[in-house]
Amino acid sequence: MVGTGETSELVRYDADGNVLDTLEFGEARIAVSRAHMDARVHERIQRAERQGRPDIAGTRSYWEEYPYPSHFPAFSEVLVTPAGFVWVQRFPEPYVEHPFQWKVFTPDGTLAATVAVPRHLELTWVGETHVAGIVTDELGVQTVEVRRIVRESGAQPIRSIRRD
Repeated sequence: MVGTGETSELVRYDADGNVLDTLEFGEARIAVSRAHMDARVHERIQRAERQGRPDIAGTRSYWEEYPYPSHFPAFSEVLVTPAGFVWVQRFPEPYVEHPFQWKVFTPDGTLAATVAVPRHLELTWVGETHVAGIVTDELGVQTVEVRRIVRESGAQPIRSIRRD
């Protein structure tokens, strides 16, 4: 699966580089607002202060004049299960603490579910019954967390992911 993030489209290729199909997942890109830019400037100034950098005014000037894009990408991650289900993570809006939103598509491209994943869990693997990801604590220590996929009444659509 290949995509640029400029559109909400992923292209699937075979091993010889031939296009097999295209998955259009319909995510509108989030516009980069003045609030996003101001938050980025603030974040970079705080980092420079913590690091003891002497030129805070230069840091502020650099990030205030930085050429920000007009929009964030449509997606940030794509994972594929061994059975061919495609999990696409909507690009998470920075500086907002909502759960990560993943759309799950069947191998034929049909939307099977939308799953909210806690922001602290970075999914790195998806299977048929479980997902796995990395959780980083406040000291930077990483641990692997495995969660069970909860389905609607045992049927195919996914309802949520839960700790076992």
